[in-house]
Amino acid sequence: SDRLDWAAATCAIVYASNLSYIADDIYTLNVSAYRVSGKPACEDEPFGDQPTAAFCSAFVVGEDLIATAGHCLNESSLPNIRFLFGFEMVDATTPVLEFHSDQIYTGEEIISYVSSGAEDHALVRIDRPIVAPGAWPLPVRESGVIAVNENIGVIGHPSGLPKKIAFGPTTVVRDNEPATYFVANLDTYGGNSGSPVFNATTGLVEGILVRGAADFVIDTEDNCFRSNVLADDGGRGEDVTKSTVFAAMIADSNGAEGETQEGELEEGEPEDALVPEVVNMLPHLAAMILEDAGFVLGSVTEAYHDTIEEGFVVSQIPEAGTLAQIGSSVSVVVSLGPAAQEGEGEAAEGEPVEGESEGEAAEGEPVEGESEGEAAEGEPMEGESEGEAAEGELMEGENDDVGGCCDAPCNPDVSSKRVRRLLGDWLLIGLALLTVAGYSLSRRNI
Repeated sequence: SDRLDWAAATCAIVYASNLSYIADDIYTLNVSAYRVSGKPACEDEPFGDQPTAAFCSAFVVGEDLIATAGHCLNESSLPNIRFLFGFEMVDATTPVLEFHSDQIYTGEEIISYVSSGAEDHALVRIDRPIVAPGAWPLPVRESGVIAVNENIGVIGHPSGLPKKIAFGPTTVVRDNEPATYFVANLDTYGGNSGSPVFNATTGLVEGILVRGAADFVIDTEDNCFRSNVLADDGGRGEDVTKSTVFAAMIADSNGAEGETQEGELEEGEPEDALVPEVVNMLPHLAAMILEDAGFVLGSVTEAYHDTIEEGFVVSQIPEAGTLAQIGSSVSVVVSLGPAAQEGEGEAAEGEPVEGESEGEAAEGEPVEGESEGEAAEGEPMEGESEGEAAEGELMEGENDDVGGCCDAPCNPDVSSKRVRRLLGDWLLIGLALLTVAGYSLSRRNI
């Protein structure tokens, strides 16, 4: 039951755009299928049918204070993310997808921050005191260091899944020599970044999960993914920022709300790392993979693609395998699916669109019953001077270089040409009237 109490103080970090208000103080969480590089989980992979939504984890350390990994957020991202309590499974098949406002919080300010490296962490003051069901400030180690081989565990949202509690009899601290972090053989994934790491015996938060080994391998034969399983002493291990790095800031913050301590906001020393592959992933999973490697998701643009399914990443900059500064952004292009074929769904010019009246003539052809004497647009009518240009065409000798002129003519000849046209029109009308009059007189004589 202690671990369930600890879990109640742990939350997911999600994008605000994935929470939709329904009614009566109820919000619904938009989720995605669990995919890696566009592939589903293999049949023997745990949690393969559960949804994903979180890109990082966090936990309560004060009345209105939350701790997480520094690479999960920054000041500019606070308005666009939410700290969500209660994203978990009711049973083996039923996730909680509806939440009340007392489970959803927004960051107001960052009071202590290192974006990456050996002291990676963030302390965020949120918009109001936390009253989520069961949530309470977790105790953190303030001095000393946890011993090697001490049993530990982690609670958070691996790969963005509903909350998971991961403790094991052989899950221990492997190396505590670094001054500001220790290395352990925790069972964690992208999305666990920011998770509290507990001393399994005392319940103290020993640190924040910030980095780790590769999470998955792709089974090319079955076209699915599996967890990258390592021996307890295998691989690089998982890095955990020690609580002693930020414990004093928690005490200062809880005692002096709103005051930023001198020297709290600092950037870690620039370090380089290999950019992970995120092509063929959904954007929120790409964000988790990047953040677990110490990077942040940058701009997201869209483009048509013939082979990559709509909604999945088509390309990334920098490319996978590039050496880049930890904490820098990786921009991606997301597929809109195949582009519509040219002319698809459109009628050929001069042919009626399906459902359009067949009696409507193609442009330039007379409608049935229309006088054949009426000329198609742009063609001279019978008896009309062929020297008159069709609308929009230049008459012979007319200047086509109007170079930005407005309604007033740039060429003085234009006005005289218009007068000659008008006189010509009136002359034709006069001749027509005379013809009619002559015809009438001849009828009378008959």
